[in-house]
Amino acid sequence: MDCLTSSATPAAACTAPDTAASRRAIQLLDDLEAAIAANDPEAYNRHIEQAADQVPPAIVLAILQRYLPSLLSEEHNDRQLAWGMGVRL
Repeated sequence: MDCLTSSATPAAACTAPDTAASRRAIQLLDDLEAAIAANDPEAYNRHIEQAADQVPPAIVLAILQRYLPSLLSEEHNDRQLAWGMGVRL
């Protein structure tokens, strides 16, 4: 069971190996947070497209739906949601 994509797995039980994909997933989270804070939808989309080749799609989806929203302010969450619908705030 994948620790990132399973909501039933407690964080303490996750012992995922430190792989290139997991390091890239952490970098993606940082890059997306910075792009949202800078109000740069082009950088946001570019980071997602680049990650698609390096990180499994299920992990990218988990980052976008589960982890990133918990790190963002309400304004930045609204911005991310709008960009997903093709609207720039």
